Amino acid sequence: MKTIVARLIVSLIALTIPFSLADEGHCIWYGQCGPDAQGIVNCAYNGTAKVLREQPNGVEALAKLKNFCPNLYEGNDTRTCCDYNQVVALTTQMNVPEQFFSRCPSCWYNFRDVFCTSTCHPQQSLFMDVITMDCPKKNERACQLTHVDFRLDSTYANTVYNSCLYVQFPSGQERVLSTMCGSHTADTCTPHDFFTYLGSTNNGFAPFQIDFKIEKNRTLPTYTQRAYRCNESLNDCGFACACVDCPSACPSPRSIPVSELPFEIFHIDGILFVMACLYGAFVVIFFIVVVISCVVKWRQEEMKERAFALDEVSAPTYGFVSNSHASTKSDVRRLIDSESRLKTEEATSNNPGCLARIGLVFEAKLMLFFRLWGQLCCEHPFKVIFGSIVVIGALTCGVLRVRTTTDPVELWSMPTSESRLQKDYFDKHFGPFYRTEQVIVTAPNVSGSEYLVQTGTNVHTVYFGSALQKEVLDEVFDLQDDIMNIVGNYTTDSGTVIPVGLKDICLQLLASDNANCAITSVLNYFQNNRTIFNHVRGYYAPGIFIKIADYHDHLMYCTRDPTSVNSSYLHESCLGNFGGPVYPNVALGGYNDSGTLPDYVSAKMLVLTFTVNNHLDKKRNAKAEAWEAAFLDYVRSYRGNLINISYSAERSVEDEINRESAPDIFIISISYFLMFIYVAFFLGRISSPNRLLIDASISLALAGVIIVLAAVAASIGFFSYLSIPLNLIVLQVMPFLCLAVGVDNIFILVQTLKRDVAKPGETLEEQVGRILGQVAPSMLLTSISELLALGLGALTPMPAVRTFSLYAAVAIVLDFLLQITCFVALLFLDAKRQQKKRLDIACCVKVKSADDVQSHEKCIVYRVIENHYAPFLMNGVVRVVVMVFFTGLFAISIVGMLHLHVGLNQELLFPKDSYLRNYSNVSKYLSTGPPLYFVVKGGIDYRQPKEQNKICGLPGCNNNSIVQQLTHYSEIKDYSTIALPPNSWLDDYLSWVNPQSQCCRVVKDSKDFCSTSNYPLNDPNCTKCLMPNELLTCFSPPENQFMHFLDFFLKDNPNVHCVKGGHAAYQSAVDLGPSNETANQTIEAAYLMTYHTVLNNDTDYIRALKRAREISQNLTESLNGSSSVFPYSVFYVFYEQYLSLAASAAFNLGICAGAIFVLTFFLLGCSVMSAFTVTLTVAMIVVDVMGMMWAWGISFNAISVANLVMATGIAVEFCTHVVRAFALSRAKGANRRAQAALSEMGSSLFSGITLTKFLGIIFLVFSKSQLFEVFYFRMYLGIVVFGATHGLIFLPVLLTYIGPSAMPSPESVLKNLPVAK
Repeated sequence: MKTIVARLIVSLIALTIPFSLADEGHCIWYGQCGPDAQGIVNCAYNGTAKVLREQPNGVEALAKLKNFCPNLYEGNDTRTCCDYNQVVALTTQMNVPEQFFSRCPSCWYNFRDVFCTSTCHPQQSLFMDVITMDCPKKNERACQLTHVDFRLDSTYANTVYNSCLYVQFPSGQERVLSTMCGSHTADTCTPHDFFTYLGSTNNGFAPFQIDFKIEKNRTLPTYTQRAYRCNESLNDCGFACACVDCPSACPSPRSIPVSELPFEIFHIDGILFVMACLYGAFVVIFFIVVVISCVVKWRQEEMKERAFALDEVSAPTYGFVSNSHASTKSDVRRLIDSESRLKTEEATSNNPGCLARIGLVFEAKLMLFFRLWGQLCCEHPFKVIFGSIVVIGALTCGVLRVRTTTDPVELWSMPTSESRLQKDYFDKHFGPFYRTEQVIVTAPNVSGSEYLVQTGTNVHTVYFGSALQKEVLDEVFDLQDDIMNIVGNYTTDSGTVIPVGLKDICLQLLASDNANCAITSVLNYFQNNRTIFNHVRGYYAPGIFIKIADYHDHLMYCTRDPTSVNSSYLHESCLGNFGGPVYPNVALGGYNDSGTLPDYVSAKMLVLTFTVNNHLDKKRNAKAEAWEAAFLDYVRSYRGNLINISYSAERSVEDEINRESAPDIFIISISYFLMFIYVAFFLGRISSPNRLLIDASISLALAGVIIVLAAVAASIGFFSYLSIPLNLIVLQVMPFLCLAVGVDNIFILVQTLKRDVAKPGETLEEQVGRILGQVAPSMLLTSISELLALGLGALTPMPAVRTFSLYAAVAIVLDFLLQITCFVALLFLDAKRQQKKRLDIACCVKVKSADDVQSHEKCIVYRVIENHYAPFLMNGVVRVVVMVFFTGLFAISIVGMLHLHVGLNQELLFPKDSYLRNYSNVSKYLSTGPPLYFVVKGGIDYRQPKEQNKICGLPGCNNNSIVQQLTHYSEIKDYSTIALPPNSWLDDYLSWVNPQSQCCRVVKDSKDFCSTSNYPLNDPNCTKCLMPNELLTCFSPPENQFMHFLDFFLKDNPNVHCVKGGHAAYQSAVDLGPSNETANQTIEAAYLMTYHTVLNNDTDYIRALKRAREISQNLTESLNGSSSVFPYSVFYVFYEQYLSLAASAAFNLGICAGAIFVLTFFLLGCSVMSAFTVTLTVAMIVVDVMGMMWAWGISFNAISVANLVMATGIAVEFCTHVVRAFALSRAKGANRRAQAALSEMGSSLFSGITLTKFLGIIFLVFSKSQLFEVFYFRMYLGIVVFGATHGLIFLPVLLTYIGPSAMPSPESVLKNLPVAK
């Protein structure tokens, strides 16, 4: 409605500007003539000014003049060039400008002075000249002006302009001057532009051309009068304009926060520089240590050789030459060294420290327990299997109660998180944010065109983009009409099908007075009416129609002034038919925004937004969802002639997330099948051809995989009993983790048994129990480590990751318990079957011709590692290269880890063929950001002026008030991400209720609200709500009337007479508390709305949230404890996690590393070095995976955090078995112990984890989901590759340098235990 000001002001000028027919110092008009074709004009008058009081109705006219034009009032003898009718017209028509400018006293005074002077000044002829006029021959008083010059002093004109330059229009979220400067905004407008627009006939209101001449040299007399600057106070209230309307009134210069500078050293990335220095220092120190070690070793060898040569030591002297076959001095020397190392290691292992002794006893008792447990399971295999089936079956039955969630809010935000609580608060007090259905229209094959525009005597062309061509808009009309007529089918609980149309669910801003849906569309500049769209304004000349304006002109005007109720060009409203404005930055996209003024009409795309009511009770949204389904069906099948569309509905994201996982079920099934085939093929060992079907362990492999999957199912069932919902991350990640851990343990158990030779007199039950005693402590260590990692992962604030961690932790525990019970029993039965020569699967069939002896030969992988790979890796040069390479990789990964992109590209959540991908790509070219609300909680007594001053932006309000601060932040939008000043309900309300305004009126008798929409301004039954002397301050109503009139304000529809009616803009901005009497109501909450700047990516969204919270903290501090302020936007609940994600993940992973250290310390014989090497290697694996994420473009978010938790568990699996084997190895020397540990455990790790997972992962590359490709294929591949390389390459080498000392044989410790005896 902002152009109401321009229309009425120009009308005033047309009605009041005289034509100069008299000498200087006289009136050049008096009274009114007309109406005629041009409207009511003033009558020409060549004479002196008249005493106003002596004219008809002069007393009333003088009173009005005294109140409205005090600069002209000189008592009862005041002379003017205007009569009663002119004074009434002046005061009445200035009612609307008063609503805009009265918030700044000096601007309002100056503005009135211009029009009071031009209307009633007693010496008008001093500053006006008539250039041309049209007078009838018989009646000179009916002369019509066609062109007038109005001379203004430049100082005066500039002061008037500057005093109003920054005055805000809260509900329009812009400056008032943007409504009165033609094609210019307040930022680009000049005094010349301002006055030129007011006098131009092209604005549609001026009946004749008025040229304002701003004179600098004063060659001719000009109108000059003192004009007040905006920071000067007037006697009216004693206040200057507020800081928000007058920057020069601010107490101190506004500071602009400095953005954080990147960390750099010598113009190089600081982190890269530091890590390069640290890595360089490590390499230098490492090489020095290696060289010193080699020199010392060489010197020792040389000294031993000299001692041997001098003493001519013979073999018998050392007591072992006769037992060896050494024949040379070098052989003797090696044996001397071997004997020396053996004695040293035996001394160390036979004399452990106190902690080591405790650890050894604990290890021995643990082995004893598992040995006895294994024997027990083998003695009662069927009871164990049956019991396992019963327990797992009971838990799995919970799957029947499973509940899944795909609601993004439930997945990514904690119910107790700050943003979630704030969202709940907003929803409770103001209702949930609306559902939006959106269509983006482009016309790729249509070209833009030039449109000829005449401004005064100037003619120029305006480029209209392809989206605003008439034939395109005609087709968009058809599209929009079709969508408005869509009917969905809603099925009630009773099965009744009810048709649902858009009007049944849409938002209706003025529901009590206007039933039209709120549709944000460029077509709503024409009220969605084709007749208005096709309207051409012009006139007929002889034989031709001359066009003045058409839809082009209307669009140009409405995109500059979307709140206009009567366009300057077509005399049609710009407001939508729903009663609200359509802002061009919301309805248009792809326009040129590179200049100081957005060129909206160059738009290449249109945005149709259908706003639908939302409800807290999701069941009440069922009708909307039914209509949305029909809407999606329609737009999905739509094919336009000239236009292409991209579209989205409120339900689209959840629909597409559900659809995204469906096609990948087949891919995942094949992945699991390949892993099963691999396990079945490599788990068995064929000793001879005729034992092929006996030694095959297909049934055992199948049982092992089923046990893993049963643990997964039982975990899901367990939490279903607890009503903890399932999510997609659990289904997609947990099976891979459990298969990695479970299959590895299966391989270790089976391969250890197959390589083992039973001791004399040992039964099969005892042998299997002994094998379990050997490997179960290692399995327990890995399982507990993974349990701790997942348990700590459950502490994360992200529900999706927490749920995954809980589900996976229980699955790991169940998997371990099933493996040491059910699988041990099955392993015993399978070994017994092989002893009896029974076929695999068909166990009832016995092959009598098969060989009796089972082979205990080592598998080919074991032999390759033992004979070739391990010796090569233990080579001195190779070990040095390995250390340098892996530490370098670790350093680079730290750099990458600290540069990880935080966030989640939503496109990855959708299938590759999803329509939302196209919508997302196109929506990047839109030009508005998300709505932003600053919510002021309850606690403020808005009836008190001192409390109002903490919020408002009017004269007398605090300089650090909320409105003042938010306006300031909107001026530094690059930092704050706040695009516009806030629309302040309080500012508009205080202006609305002001007695100078005609808005607040009551019926004389009933005191009911007398709206300007229903009652004319001169209705005698209506009277103003307040008189000026009743105000507590310049704007504040009496405390006992504040809430009463606020209720009127929130019900008042904006109209041509009262543009600040609050029904459309603020009906939901104020939450009034319950009360039987309006006067006793309180405001429980209120918000001020603005917009974020355009946010294009995750970084922008996270920064916007961070800045909004910083600003809210400042706003809260300015309230001095009265209340608090928080920001709210629809995306905050999704992005809050990223504010603390890095710190939370680092803390959790750090705690996890500490837990792994403590656990491995106690379960590996209380060895500090064992715990250190495991923890270090696990940390390196996780960091390297994060470095790979940076290099491969994988962002850091909840899904990747879940994968990192899984990586920690798999890393423990790769490391602990090797370290334990190294500590228990009886080989001589660290190199040989590392070689033996690698030979013993390497084959199981390589076969059990690496190849199994690799086969399963490779097939994920064929997934149709980018989410799988990025976060599962890429990350899983990285986890397996880095886990395998560190566990099979780096860790064995590291153990040769800092590995733990050899532990005594657990068997020797067991012999000394009473239970063992």
